[in-house]
Amino acid sequence: MKKVIIAAAASLFAVSAYANTAFDGLYGGIAGSYGQSKAEGLKDDGFSGGIYGGYGLTFDKFYLGGEAKADFGGFKFSEDGMSAEKEYGYGVSARAGYLVNKDTLGYGIVGYERGRIEFSEAGAASKENIDGITFGAGVERMLKNNVAVRGEVTHTKWDADDVDIKETKGTIGIGIRF
Repeated sequence: MKKVIIAAAASLFAVSAYANTAFDGLYGGIAGSYGQSKAEGLKDDGFSGGIYGGYGLTFDKFYLGGEAKADFGGFKFSEDGMSAEKEYGYGVSARAGYLVNKDTLGYGIVGYERGRIEFSEAGAASKENIDGITFGAGVERMLKNNVAVRGEVTHTKWDADDVDIKETKGTIGIGIRF
């Protein structure tokens, strides 16, 4: 009897909660970002570009999804002959949100990122992978024919050996829902 009740509740939840909106399913896109970074009293700002893709589902008006991304470029710090430059980054994140209306999704982001940094000092260069935790919020709006635009603000706390790097960026993207 217990199994029957669990199966009935699960099927009822799946049928009634799954909304099948324009935000359901697989998606991918391109994005451009402007960011500001800080490390040990140094500051930098600049542009970067990237790609993203993921999968999401809506349950009534609530949204859950996962996303992978890669970006190219980012911060560059230099002082007294030493420099650190982010060449690229990639990561995965979870997105949870709420459908404001049938064409607008507000969401929060939390995820893990890895970046490739080139350090140089007195002509010698080395490259290092650094890890970061990202969180933020965004809004996505459906246009025509499964095309969506989105804007988000994220904050990443990078951990590079003994140096904490904090990066905040605003991103605008355009994507296609499949």
